[in-house]
Amino acid sequence: MVRSTALLPAIHRTWPGAHVTWLTAPVAAPLLLHHPQVDRILPLQPGIEAVLDALAFDAALCPEKSLRAGALVQRARAPIKRGFRVSSTGAIAPLTDAAVDGFELGLDDRRKFFGPDRSAQQMAAEALALDWDDDAPRLHLVPGERRLSARRLGWNVGSSDAFPYKRLHEDDLVDAVARASERQPDWRMVLLGGPADAARQARVARVLAERGVDVESSSTAGLAPDPSGCRPGIAAVASCGAVVSGDSLGLHLAIALGKPVVAWFGPTSHGEIDVRGRGVRVLADVPCRPCWQSRCDRPVKCFRQLPWAEFDDAVDSVCDAASAGVVGAMNRVVGPIPPPPD
Repeated sequence: MVRSTALLPAIHRTWPGAHVTWLTAPVAAPLLLHHPQVDRILPLQPGIEAVLDALAFDAALCPEKSLRAGALVQRARAPIKRGFRVSSTGAIAPLTDAAVDGFELGLDDRRKFFGPDRSAQQMAAEALALDWDDDAPRLHLVPGERRLSARRLGWNVGSSDAFPYKRLHEDDLVDAVARASERQPDWRMVLLGGPADAARQARVARVLAERGVDVESSSTAGLAPDPSGCRPGIAAVASCGAVVSGDSLGLHLAIALGKPVVAWFGPTSHGEIDVRGRGVRVLADVPCRPCWQSRCDRPVKCFRQLPWAEFDDAVDSVCDAASAGVVGAMNRVVGPIPPPPD
């Protein structure tokens, strides 16, 4: 959903003066608060179908290829519908010719994994037939969420359990943070994570402390769900001058907040992630990348086979560029392209 905020300028170019209603999961809804291009947020809670039955729209857009999203766009009362729907048998299908390429892309692993180097946002805009102009995702802060961010390097320790291989092994994470702390003594190391990452964050912090590395842990890990949802996570990322993360929410928050990033990729495709000229993408040195699998039977996983020397150099270059205020032209990829043969 964070990445999809890049579609909002295109929506307003396509329909000037549009009143935008956004449907999303309750846990994600707070991410859209204060966004000037979103007029109404509808969390997908019980009773949402009755709300949709009562409302009328000029257009309904569905960039997501999922059963629930496709069903909701079909239920919406709108003469124009774009993106993806579901058939009566539950199959995903394109709503218009503009979405056919995106639909076929999902059926062809080789095209999806090694095809055109287009961001996920651009592909979504094409499927929705929007006036795309390389727009960036954006999140909007309130005064209490704006904090000092100079020379604080955030390390995202977690990821969704749906893709556990998007997070580094704890031993590798500890080593990487320790090396960065030694190589960048003017930067303070900060461990970032969500409510599910408290135990992992605490273990990493304890081992680093035993090694004499001074780290700070964000306050978001271990928080019980509350009405503010992801807003504490936004504030934690906003407090950092740069962020290191796998392809997970922490990375997308950092990009949407304009932070320079080091982003590493194993199971997912680096070509779909646009770091907006403010970072380095580091690719795992494995022949099976990307796989989009949540389970793996290989004895050594992709997240343990990053090119660590290049990874450290990427962290150094991002910190140095951020310190000098010259991150706007940084868009490097390091690691094997294509992956080495199996």
